[in-house]
Amino acid sequence: MKTAKCKNIVNVDSNDKAVQVLKAELAKRGISYQKLADLLNEQGGYRLTKPALDNRMARGGFSADFFLDCLRAIGCVALTVQPTAKVAHEDSK
Repeated sequence: MKTAKCKNIVNVDSNDKAVQVLKAELAKRGISYQKLADLLNEQGGYRLTKPALDNRMARGGFSADFFLDCLRAIGCVALTVQPTAKVAHEDSK
């Protein structure tokens, strides 16, 4: 069964957080933007240059697909996401 791709599902409030997470994961692994561009190009589906990646990161606007592809390319297999205090769950009502 083929699933549909979701495009641009990272909302405006989350864009900065997604960029921060990606930058932190790159820093932890000592991976530069040039290396990330190379890794994405090697895994297929991308033809990115370092300046193009710089622009995406500076703009902060990228799809969830791109975010996940970056994490896969650098070998990130798990992230822990902590809920914020503002989030009210239906279970707690």
